[in-house]
Amino acid sequence: REWMDWRGPLTEISDRQALAAVGQPLLMKAYADRFADYDLKIAQVLLTREGLENRERYLNARHTLERLLSWGVVPIINENDTVVTEELQFGDNDRLAAAVAGKLQSDLLLLLTDVESVWDRDKNPVRRVDRIDSDLRDAAGGPATARSRGGMKAKLTAVEEAMMMGVTAVIASGKEKGILDRVLDAYPTASDLECEMPESTPGSWFVSASSGLASRKRWILGRRSIRGTLFIDSGARAALQKGENSLLPSGVTEVEGEFRVGDPVTIASQEKETIGQGLANLSSSELRSFRGCNTEEIRKNIGREIGSCVAVHKDDLVLFTGVDASGV
Repeated sequence: REWMDWRGPLTEISDRQALAAVGQPLLMKAYADRFADYDLKIAQVLLTREGLENRERYLNARHTLERLLSWGVVPIINENDTVVTEELQFGDNDRLAAAVAGKLQSDLLLLLTDVESVWDRDKNPVRRVDRIDSDLRDAAGGPATARSRGGMKAKLTAVEEAMMMGVTAVIASGKEKGILDRVLDAYPTASDLECEMPESTPGSWFVSASSGLASRKRWILGRRSIRGTLFIDSGARAALQKGENSLLPSGVTEVEGEFRVGDPVTIASQEKETIGQGLANLSSSELRSFRGCNTEEIRKNIGREIGSCVAVHKDDLVLFTGVDASGV
């Protein structure tokens, strides 16, 4: 905006896209010059949410990033603002960072801001948690800055997404000298819920209680263009939480939204608590017709093999653990 002497508000996405096109080469030159002081090379990687939600393009992006890192090249990742449509935006770089961290199976996601930590309702610093509840989310509410569409609430949203993919996240002050070294030095103990965290540990730590997910499930969880919601009964929820079970239509009580086979859907309890995410194995119209029906009844009606008559297959299902996912 400074280069173009732009002083007005950015209300149109086309304005942001055009300014992004002007600013990208300037930004990359600044990064290249600064990293050259440390004998490091950089690469520009522009991603879109749509690209990461496509399995083939997601794998291509992951392989490219892994190769760059193996070469010792530092990838500078940004959203491809010049082509992305508003409904398919990540919305801010925090969520983009969380998506990349999850898909690369990173050990740590560090989000730097202008405050030392996240604060709770009583104005106490949040030091380490393994769950983000509604109280913490409300306490962090605040407007985005003039130059950012994010804010602390947006950072917590990104942290939630990282935690669900098995990544520990830290929110700390970017103004603090040596913050990167301090966070990395603290990682072995601060990221272990069984270890006592020293008072000198910087920032707020959000430790994922779940183990790393398989690549396919990380990709599923990274698909944010949700097409619908399946509300399930308590019996279906209990079966899913035992693990290694598919969601059957017999456990579905309500279907919300319009979706096709393969579209991403959320799984929610009858109390409206979001408990998982997956890919629909039946369309919304089929599920509305067959919700509450057992597999044999469905097979007779639609002529499919029994094995395919599930609402969401276990291989296409991710259950949320360690976070209050109802706010995502």
